[in-house]
Parts: sequence; C-alpha cells; structure tokens
Amino acid sequence: MKWMSCVVFVLCGFCTELAGDTGWMKSGIRAWYYGGVGSSDAEEAYLIGSQNGTEVEVTHHAAVGNWTMPLPVQNTVNDLADQGPFWINPTVLAQLQPGPTTFWQGREVTLVIRTLCSYETLPCVSLLPLLALLDASPQRTIVTVNYMIEGFTVGTAYFDAETGLLLQRNEPGIFFFLAEINYDFIAKVAFPEPDRPHPGYKSMVSLTSFDGGMIVVHAILESAMDKTVAMRVLLNDTGGGFFGESRALDFNACFFGDVPVLRVIDATEAENRHPETWDALGQYLWWWIPPSAHERSTISILSGEMDRSVVDGGSVEFTIQNEPDDLYLRWARFDATGYATGLWMVDPTIGMSVGPHNAFNPVIKVDGLDYYREQMGAAVPETPDGFWRDAQDLGGGWRHFDWFGNFNVQFAPMLYHLEHGWLLADSHDPSDIIFYDWEMGSFWWTSDAAYPFLYRYADGAWLHFERGTSNPRHFNVISPTGG
Repeated sequence: MKWMSCVVFVLCGFCTELAGDTGWMKSGIRAWYYGGVGSSDAEEAYLIGSQNGTEVEVTHHAAVGNWTMPLPVQNTVNDLADQGPFWINPTVLAQLQPGPTTFWQGREVTLVIRTLCSYETLPCVSLLPLLALLDASPQRTIVTVNYMIEGFTVGTAYFDAETGLLLQRNEPGIFFFLAEINYDFIAKVAFPEPDRPHPGYKSMVSLTSFDGGMIVVHAILESAMDKTVAMRVLLNDTGGGFFGESRALDFNACFFGDVPVLRVIDATEAENRHPETWDALGQYLWWWIPPSAHERSTISILSGEMDRSVVDGGSVEFTIQNEPDDLYLRWARFDATGYATGLWMVDPTIGMSVGPHNAFNPVIKVDGLDYYREQMGAAVPETPDGFWRDAQDLGGGWRHFDWFGNFNVQFAPMLYHLEHGWLLADSHDPSDIIFYDWEMGSFWWTSDAAYPFLYRYADGAWLHFERGTSNPRHFNVISPTGG
C-alpha cells in the first residue's frame, strides 16, 4: 500500500487524554512493525517476555528483504510502567513534556504534540491495527514526539494516547508502522498469535510455459489483525505465442478470514478507503488458505469456483468448475498448513494458461515462513484470555454473553458469575468449557450451545440450571447417571 503518504498525521486540535488501556502489556504479546530502510523492505517484531514486577524482557527480531536477511536477535529489559522500544505507558505519555531531561529510548524529546483524530482526519485507515483502534474509539488522541538523533537530525514517533503503543516511527532513511499485534482493542483482551501469514511475508508465484506464456505474482503482506491480512500485489502476465499480449496490475488485497472473503482495490485508490468497501474477488488467497478451508467441498479463489479432492499427507487439491472471464486458477494444491505447492493459472483476457501440464521450473514460495517457524515461534500470552474473549466488555472486568449472563474476569481464570458465584474456568473455547464450582464442590461441563444444560462430573448427572436463580440456585436433574 502507499504507506509513505500516510506518515504525517493531521493536526486536529488539542484534547485531553483518553482513559488508559494497558491490557495489552503482558507476557506473550508481540507487536510487528513493517517499513523500510533505504530502498529495502524491512521488518521488526517485539515480543514481551517474562516479567519481574514492572520490569519485562523484550525480544527484538529484525530483518530486511522480507525476513530473508535477519539481524542479530536483541534482548533488553524495560519498564512497562515507564517506556520501552514500542511503548510509553499511557500515564507517562499523558504527562510527557519536551526538554533536556526528557528522553525516549535514550534520545532527548524536543517536541510533544497531542491531537484528536478520526477516520476523516487520519489517513490510511486501511492499516489494520490502526483501523481496529478507530473501531474501538471513533476518535483517538495521537501523541507526536520529536526526538534528537545524535549525529543526524530529528526522528518522529507517533503514539496512541490510550494504549501508549507506538504507531509509527520515522528517522532519516527509515520508517516503520505498527503492522500487527495479538490484542483485541475492542474486547480489550489478548489472544494467541494466529497460525497464518504475518507482516513481512512475501509470496512469489512464477510460472512460465513452453509456448511463452508467463505469470509472475509478488504479494507482500503489510498489515494484519487477528484473522484478517492485507497486502500489496504486483502481477505481470503474458499470453502464449510469439506475439503474446502482456498486462501488469498493481493492487491491494485484503483477506477477511472469518467471513471469508478476498477484497481488492487498485493501489492508487487504497489509501483512505476502509478495506471492507473494496471489491470482492472470491473467498480465499491464491497462495494461502486457512486449514479450515480444507474441509470445504467448494471454495472460491479469484474468479473461480473450485471443487475439492483430498490427496495424501493432509494436503488438498481444488479444481475449477466453471470458466471465468478474468484471471482464475484452473487447479491448485495446498499443503497441510495452507500454503500453495502447485498452481495452474489462467488469464483468458490475454490467452495465458500456465500450469503443471506445460510449465518448466515453476517457483511457488513464501519468504518469512521459515524464519518465523525456526526462530520466532508463535506468541502466546502468558495467561491467554479464555472463552470470554468475544464477550461484551461492560467495564471494570465485567463481561456479558447473552447465553451466559454477566460475569467478572478481573481475577481470571477465577471468575465471579452473578448467579453461580465463584467459578474456576479451564477453557479458551466457548464450545467446550469446564468449570470448577466452589459452591457445588464439583467440576461441570457446558458450552455456548448447551447452556443452561450442564454435565456434572462428580456423579455423571446432566443438570438444567434455572436462569435467574441464585443463593440458592435451582437445578433440575435430567439424567442422574449421565445416560
């Protein structure tokens, strides 16, 4: 995406700081930054590690060339209550003033500006973590901090006042923006890092046929939030034959994993439009599909509807069932983790068709995946948020599910439920929950689909809880033997 035109935040007028949100400041949270150093793509990722009081170890991975040229891993100790390489605590940030005794990361702070911005006044809403912040609060206070760089000039950092998160950093020849974080700004809960492509990954598909047909597709993943990923795509293809026609495309694509839907837009129009308004183009990416899609008998990739056939080793194949008028996959194979290992691509607008039947030396690869698997590993919060992750946040630790009612997670995994009292929760999935019930003195199982029916392990009984009863609660025994 054309991120460079989004580096200057519009000044919208001074306002007071928003209430702090430091829920993301926990072990197992990783913030990814994507940007550039000179003319090369560059990546950074900061993982919050073990804590001792407010002191926390941060592991910093960095690379250029889409994680293909990693730099030495750095480990630092920082103060969560003060500042670190990608945050200033909201309380500290609210009081930050420039001066010779004020520093961020060892550099003198020379200017601090606080501005109130919204969708209309803050460009680049297609940056997914920034978009998530604005979805959580339609107006955000952005704190612009200028700092001195010894031997250079001035660097600029932009922070979100409510969370203290570094949103973007600009120095001579360098820029980075927040590309991903495993924290839900709306529900205000952390979650394990999804098993999917991450910022900096670059997929390359290069197929050439014996008759001169060719297609080369570069897709660089620039931003992600939970199951949604956004990327910049450069595509060049040529039809077969000596005088084959060629075309080139430059567009942005956004895959919404929960829907699923793939949306695209011309790169020149992507900057200030919400990705959900881009044009739909099938359901899935052409170089990665979530493993859950393996179970579907029919999926849509680009312009084509494709039928599944299961093959060995957990990988799957999909074959076209129609003949679209625009670029499509006639056939595709994906491995057990969802990455493409074989493609047959067709562009009828220029007479291009290249696949296993006529391609030589095909290249289908993803840069960044090996480094992530071998060096970084998935980031998992020290105490991953449980089944209540998607519950309505009522404030003060209170959550609400229509199916479960009101409960407090402030001392999780110990929960306080308005009707059941104290419960110990052992689940991160609402479809499979085990509680220890202090008043009952027993474990019981339930789910979002089964509740208010419960299975009590002590005697193997199925119970029906009468909603609205408490102190004492009323249960109807459905099956004393669990049969």
